[in-house]
Amino acid sequence: MTIKGLIQYLQSLHLNVKILLITACLVNASSGIAYPFLSEYIFSITNSALIAGYVASIKGIVCVMALILGGFLADNLGRKTLVWLGTLIFGLSLIFYSVASDFLSLSLAAICEGISYFYFPAFNAVFMDVLPSFLLVKTFALLTIIEFVPYDFFSLIGGIVRDQYGIYGLRAGFFVGGLVAVLISIPRWKLLTETLLERRRVGLKEAGRAYIFLFRDFLKLSSAVKTLIVLRATLLISGTVMFYYFAVLYVVRYAEIATFTQWGLILALSTLSTFLSPLVIEATKKYRPAILYSISTFLAGLTPLLFLTNRFLVLIASMMLFNLAVAVIISVENALIARTTVQNMRGRAGGMLNISFYLGSAIGSYLGGFLYSVHPPLILTTSFVMLLCCSTLSFMLLRKF
Repeated sequence: MTIKGLIQYLQSLHLNVKILLITACLVNASSGIAYPFLSEYIFSITNSALIAGYVASIKGIVCVMALILGGFLADNLGRKTLVWLGTLIFGLSLIFYSVASDFLSLSLAAICEGISYFYFPAFNAVFMDVLPSFLLVKTFALLTIIEFVPYDFFSLIGGIVRDQYGIYGLRAGFFVGGLVAVLISIPRWKLLTETLLERRRVGLKEAGRAYIFLFRDFLKLSSAVKTLIVLRATLLISGTVMFYYFAVLYVVRYAEIATFTQWGLILALSTLSTFLSPLVIEATKKYRPAILYSISTFLAGLTPLLFLTNRFLVLIASMMLFNLAVAVIISVENALIARTTVQNMRGRAGGMLNISFYLGSAIGSYLGGFLYSVHPPLILTTSFVMLLCCSTLSFMLLRKF
């Protein structure tokens, strides 16, 4: 796409999309200062990889409960309120992390963070509601860039402050990230417009049914979306989170390949490959989603395997490969949901996709904490095997789409 074409494309976007893209960039940039070092932050406070895994697992479990309700509310009450309120609570959770000092306070911050993610189904549904189908893949690819690039780039700042100021540098990073998110909730409240055409009032009884009818709603989804949800929860996300969450501990504390600043630099440099994702998606759009998904998952799985080389330059190259693969995976998933799901089910479909992410995160972080405590390299080999299995199964189960 030329510069002129990019400008015309951005100008053509709905105002809601522009607002969400800009604010998402700011939220992810500010939270990227400290959040990529969360496992290190918890390890520094508690001196335990197991607790680091427990805290992340608690967040994942709470996320699952919040997302079930969030998907239901997004398809009944609307999108706007959920988006700005969830952003506010997320900001408060980062501030709580900044003052946490033990397992209990860290767990409370994680619970608050998990609750805040009820807005994710509404967030994604806004894009699906206002964008024409031919712009969905391109825009979700742009959203992926906006979410990953600022987040990873600002992790360099997090690495510097961790090396220079220790745990207090990360505390300041969490506070800044939280403050920015709280402030960002204001324009999302004031400027966004509602996109759900038919809204219904729901009470506590109806909201409670969101959990009761979860399985029923799952069965209503297309077989493609159901397959994605199962694969993500059991293999893709579990294996990915296990690796990504504990990578900083492996690189800096166990293998001693890099300092925290250098790990932040690795994450920042790895974002360069994310810019290639729209080009890769455009060049490979003639291929079936199953092929793209399978290849991308396999390439993501090579990253933890390459970490076993314990070479600094290999770490940079492998993380670039990882980011590119994840960007393509996300684009394919969102496009499949939009293509195979009716509007009044999109919030719940997106919610279930996010549920699979945090269910997988809970499993992966818990298992990762255990494996790191036994022998850190086990995280890398186990992650590779899980992603390899996901690659094989996704090709077999999604090939007709």
